Amino acid sequence: MIIHSASQLLTLQGGPQRGADLGKLGIIEDGAVVIRDERIVAVGKTADIRAAYPHDPTLDAGGCVVMPGFVDP
Repeated sequence: MIIHSASQLLTLQGGPQRGADLGKLGIIEDGAVVIRDERIVAVGKTADIRAAYPHDPTLDAGGCVVMPGFVDP
């Protein structure tokens, strides 16, 4: 599954932050995320992800912010 065209995709890259670094969220504009077997396998720009995974089903997140969350199955 590809969630694509997110206005902003937050990767939260870099781990815990303090002070002035709190605003560094690892934002990818027009971002996409690939999910397989309930795991994130890739993130990047929508065009790059759709080219790399052309046959995966898609979900349009246009106009939305996509960010990771903790889910206890």
